Amino acid sequence: MKLVVSKDSFFTSAMAAHIIEGQLHQKPASFIALPSGPTPVAMFEQLVDAYMKKEVDFSKAHFMGVDEYLGYGHDHPDSVAHSLYQRFFLPCGIRPDQIHLIDGSADPEKECAAFSRFLDEVGGLDLIVTGIGLNGHLAYNEPAESLSPRIHVNGLGENTRLSLMKDFSDQTEIPSQIITLGIADFLNARKLLVVATGPNKSSVVRRLVQTREVSTFFPASFMILHKNAILSVDEVAGKELNPDFISQSIG
Repeated sequence: MKLVVSKDSFFTSAMAAHIIEGQLHQKPASFIALPSGPTPVAMFEQLVDAYMKKEVDFSKAHFMGVDEYLGYGHDHPDSVAHSLYQRFFLPCGIRPDQIHLIDGSADPEKECAAFSRFLDEVGGLDLIVTGIGLNGHLAYNEPAESLSPRIHVNGLGENTRLSLMKDFSDQTEIPSQIITLGIADFLNARKLLVVATGPNKSSVVRRLVQTREVSTFFPASFMILHKNAILSVDEVAGKELNPDFISQSIG
């Protein structure tokens, strides 16, 4: 796992956008899984800017969301799908045939099975971009005695739900479950980028960088098993790190 520490959240977002652009230059037909929420907003803004300047070509790529809230269809204003459409797909002219989004309003068992088959058929993901939770969850794979390997329905912990409140228009109806990629989906991706910014992420970043043991009770620790994983943080998220770790490959 490679650690990259940037000056601030703007440069961390620029790094994430640069990695996506580099992936598409290397393989224009890449299949990329993208996150929603506040962390990637600046990343999407920079990708839109690059698209407007004709610095990146999205026309051959395919995209999916890393997750989707159970019960939320693509047109729900608080859905992952809606966020990705508004912040990235529409401004960058991504065609419908390039977009493969989880439908949270569909039958969850059938939706998970269909996406698992689809990922197998296309040979997996070229790049996954996601964040890390305060408790070490990876794309809402919450700490537990066991973790699902493939795309699945997962319960959201109370603290995770509280952290989501600010992102929802109706804060009285925060979802309790989510459909998300499984740990094997992350490990099978050819590249994994995890982004963490802000002072509230400093403890979990320190724990991840210093850990040498993979544990289901700390899902982000599975990153150290990935042969091409990048942890990109800003200085405040990395403030608890030993300086010897900065800009080095870990694990």
